[in-house]
Amino acid sequence: MNAFAVAESGQDAEAHRRVARRSCLYAAGLLLFFLVFGNLVLRIFSVPLSMVRMVGGIVLIRIGFALFMPAGTTTVSTRGAESGDVAFVPSRSSRCWGLLRPS
Repeated sequence: MNAFAVAESGQDAEAHRRVARRSCLYAAGLLLFFLVFGNLVLRIFSVPLSMVRMVGGIVLIRIGFALFMPAGTTTVSTRGAESGDVAFVPSRSSRCWGLLRPS
């Protein structure tokens, strides 16, 4: 189930809109940051663009394969809800690659 839907269950429509608006602002801020400073970050860490493309392809393949595999758990991370801000909740992708253990 969608993390947004789980974290906001039982809230009114205005609360849903407020959280959705904040989520969009966070996403836009991240996009703007990497639009402006993305090349600088790659140069600082000496990462060639070809490596970014290759890793991006691997990530897309991993996501594609994950769509065809049964889900291991149906729990949703609520770390954002614990801090009071459910607009910024970690995505499930880090759990797919084994970086986070299921809660």
